[in-house]
This record gives sequence, C-alpha cells and structure tokens, in this order.
Amino acid sequence: MIFKDAANRGESGAQLNLALCYYNGVGVGQNELTFQKWIHQSADLGNVEASYVLGLYSENDRKIIEGLGMSSSNKYLSYAADKGHLAAMYLLAQHLFQGKGIRKDHRAAIQHLNYLVNHGCSEAFMLIGRIYAEGDVPRDYSKALECFKSAANNGVQNASEYVAKYTSIAGNYSIANSVYNKGFKFIKGSYPMVNSSEAFDLFKKYASANESGAYLNLALCYYNGVGTSVDLSMFIKCLEKSSSLGNPEAMYLLAICYQEGKGVPESLEKAFGLLSNSANLGHLPSMNALGQLFEYGQGVDEDCEMAFRYYMEASLAGYVEAYSNLGWCYRMGKGVNRDLHLALEWYQKAFDAGKTSVSAHIDQIMTDLEARGS
Repeated sequence: MIFKDAANRGESGAQLNLALCYYNGVGVGQNELTFQKWIHQSADLGNVEASYVLGLYSENDRKIIEGLGMSSSNKYLSYAADKGHLAAMYLLAQHLFQGKGIRKDHRAAIQHLNYLVNHGCSEAFMLIGRIYAEGDVPRDYSKALECFKSAANNGVQNASEYVAKYTSIAGNYSIANSVYNKGFKFIKGSYPMVNSSEAFDLFKKYASANESGAYLNLALCYYNGVGTSVDLSMFIKCLEKSSSLGNPEAMYLLAICYQEGKGVPESLEKAFGLLSNSANLGHLPSMNALGQLFEYGQGVDEDCEMAFRYYMEASLAGYVEAYSNLGWCYRMGKGVNRDLHLALEWYQKAFDAGKTSVSAHIDQIMTDLEARGS
C-alpha cells in the first residue's frame, strides 16, 4: 500500500492516511484496531488532523484522565484547537458548554467561539447565543438575540426559531429592567416610580423559568420594597436560588449577608465559600472581598500572598476598590516586597478614579519618599 512504507518510516501524514484507509476499508479490509494503532501514532507525533480525528473518534469516552481534568477526547481536541484547527475548536467548545468529559466552562467556550466567528464559522453564533441565553454567564438576552440573528442570516439550521423565541424574551426583559431601574431611582429620590409592580411581576415570570438574573432582581425588589413589600426572608431565598443557578453577583451579595449576619446566621466560612465560587466566575468585587478575607484571616487562614494575588487580579481588570488595597499591600509589604513607589502608583490610580479618601495615604507616602531622598 502506498502509505504503508512512509508510515513505517514515521511520517505522521502517511500514518494518518493509513489509519483512515483501515477505518473506511479503502484498499484494505476494515480493521478498527489497526486504525487505532496508526491514528495514535500520528497524533503522538503531533499531527493536528490526526489529533482532531482521534478526539472525534473517542468522543463518547468521558473517563477523566487523572491529573489532566479531561477525557482523552478533549485532550486531543485541546491540542488540535491550540494549533488553530477550527473543527476541533468548535467540538471542544461544545464539550465545554455541555460539560462533556471536561469541567463545564462557558467563559472558555465563548473564547473559542469568538475566534471561530472571526474565522467565518457561522454555527458558532448559535452556541454563543445559547450561552448568553441559558449558560453560566451573566444572562444577556440582547446579546443572545443578536447572535441568533447572525446565525439565521447565515443560514444556520433552527436559528430562525431561536430568533422568534428570544425576540419576545429580550424585549420583555429589557422593559422589566428599565422599569426596575426607574423604581430604584425613586428610592434615591430622583424620579417618580413608574409601574414598579409590572417589573416585579415580570421578574417573577422569568424566575419561574429558573432565570438566575430574574431571581437576583427579585431579591433586590424584596430588599428595597420595589413592587412588593420589604421581605428579608424572601430576599435571602431569592439570592440563594440565584446563587444555586450560578449567578456570581447573587453569590457576592449572599456572602455579604453571611459576613454581616443579615437575614442569615453570621458565618465567615460560608461567606468565604460563596466569594471563592463567585471569584472563580470572574466577579471582580468578589475577588477584592476574598482578598480581604485572606488578609485578615476571616473564614480562612490568614494568607497575605493570596490576598495580594486577588487584589492584583481585580486591579488589573479595572476594579477601582481593589486599587487602594493593592497600594496598602505594597506600602506595608503584605504578601509582596515593600515598595513605596508602587504603593504610591496604585493609591494615585484610586484617587484619579474618584476615591479621594486615599489622599492621606498619598501624602504620607510622599513624605516618606522625600525623607528617604527617593
């Protein structure tokens, strides 16, 4: 056979072609074991197409490889995706969406799918839309609808059905949020309340469909008495439901309740757990709050290096409240080598962003630097 000699010489492309011949019975009898032998050899030599084929072939094997955190299928798909193989990237995104042989990670799925969209893959629009509409990211029906429309315009199957469904949902949810925001402006004394009961009813409607953002907004309605009477127990109940559905903002607010003993027995340990889960979903206020727990040993053993890490992560992502905490770490040498110049830089960033309460720190650091002649 034309490919066999080259395959025996270790040419990965020939090994791939030989494997496919055995799989499809082209020029030889079908032989799955021989297919497996050659496709593994080709993939192990780094052949990207072979890695994709092997990932596709072993897709139903969901056994997680110890120490790797994913199945063999996703191991090969990840390699091919990292090398820019578009079909492998799409299949990996599907697995990340479904949690198939790998930990469910909708943010990572979106990163792959955005790359695919930029390279002309129209099907990726559909999956992005589903993640924004149904997934473990902050719900955004407007973005979801936009993606479904793009998919439909490119002829993706069933996309038009999603457009019809989410045109209504996105419109109603936008109305609810608009009315809800007016209700909260009323609380601040700026605007008259307009149909706050309508917003409350719409949030109840979407909450009945296990919409985490609706449960969060319901919780805030109960807390502030928007469209309903103030009810602290319902506030907590709705926060707990939203948190269980993966809403990071609800996790953060519930953690604050446990820290302060508001509506629940005080528990710094439960607060720590909620903040950890929320921070892992990229929630910046939770990262900052988690840093404070580590810094002061609340609900967890004191660990200033971990505190510094969370403050830094939140600061680099632009969370202003973390700037001064990071400045404090550099000023006092907490979890990092003491550096007054970097302390001054982060305090100045906080001041420039409107946190004028740090001015005393800035003045003292400048005095210290002048005294040192630096």
